[in-house]
Amino acid sequence: MPSLDPVSPGSPRRIVLIDFDWQDADLLPELLRHPGVDVRLVAGPSADDPGVRVAELCGVPRTLELADLARERFDLALLGERSSRRELVAGVLEALDLPLVSPRAFVGDMRGVERRHPQAPAASTAELGGDDMATLIDLAIPDLEASGVTRREEVAAAPRGRSMPRPIDREGLEAMIVELARETGASAAALLVKRGGTLEREAGTGPDDPLLRSLGEAALELDAPQVVWRAGTTPMRLWGAWPFRSADHTAVLLAGGLPSDREAGSWEQATAGLREAWERDAAEIARSPEHRFRNAWLTPAEFRSRIRLAVERHQRDGLRFAIHRLHLGGRPGAVEALCRRLPDHLRGGDCLCHPAPGVVLLLLAGSQAEFAPVRARLEEVWGQCCGGPGEPPPPIGDERIELISRADADVFVSAASGWLAAR
Repeated sequence: MPSLDPVSPGSPRRIVLIDFDWQDADLLPELLRHPGVDVRLVAGPSADDPGVRVAELCGVPRTLELADLARERFDLALLGERSSRRELVAGVLEALDLPLVSPRAFVGDMRGVERRHPQAPAASTAELGGDDMATLIDLAIPDLEASGVTRREEVAAAPRGRSMPRPIDREGLEAMIVELARETGASAAALLVKRGGTLEREAGTGPDDPLLRSLGEAALELDAPQVVWRAGTTPMRLWGAWPFRSADHTAVLLAGGLPSDREAGSWEQATAGLREAWERDAAEIARSPEHRFRNAWLTPAEFRSRIRLAVERHQRDGLRFAIHRLHLGGRPGAVEALCRRLPDHLRGGDCLCHPAPGVVLLLLAGSQAEFAPVRARLEEVWGQCCGGPGEPPPPIGDERIELISRADADVFVSAASGWLAAR
């Protein structure tokens, strides 16, 4: 195998991604948009491989054959740490004289380089002075020691080393709140998110606490934390609400029964961490090649892709999904008005498709009970779009198919395909 062709100074690194699982696939949008990285190929063992699926959504070349790695020149390979064929792939890469790095290490150090040298050009293989693999890796991921310092500073900024979940990671949010409540001795805690003028409980632990909700409403109205010592508790305990806003969300973090100001400080720190993480998530989504799949109207083909991903997520994590086929009537222009306004009143992971006149398909995660607040917002917006003074809007027809168990998958996909094809 001839040595790698030199890359001109400032050219992006040509990389291939191999055997990415769902954790690794979360990094793909960031790699795609980075000016110093050129993702030439994504390889996986099957068409259902998470990395291959996300690559398909993002329009990236993909392959199921390791032999294709020899058909193109690459500077670096990122191999998923949990790959089931790691030894085989590593042997192929060694034969191709292609350096190997883990995805998380590469992205972590890439971020560190951006913070230290935001305008630094990409390194060139012309500077390598031969086939020194260690030098190649050092240039592909510069300044490992300094990057490690940056990562330690980042960890120190998060509450007790905790990474902050993204807005759509409901399981992660739930786990974070449960763990933080345990650490701080909170008797109840919750994260409330404002949607369509209504505060909804996104995650939490312990019973619903009227005092906490009242504090949360006041904190959002005043845009300032609200902390009180509650009389009648022995010893005295503290209840608090810490609001925050990002580009796409208005939310408040609640905790009750805290023993001291020190524990309240942990919740305030968590609020700051969530705000920063959600702002970063909003910025990444805005720049991501897959941004059109979020909070936007999808084409039938894109909607089918999201259905396949929902089935995969259900089989992997057991998360429930439902598709609602909404039938809308009313005066001319009402449905178009709803289509313009509805995405702003849904959750980040909900998907919309308008396959035929008067028909809207809505794919969402969660149980039927979790659809109730979504339905309430939908009816509110529908009333604003088509109801005249004193005139009730036409009722919304609703057919529903749910994905509750693995046995439902075929029926779920078949029903959705029929709805997409109907005119």
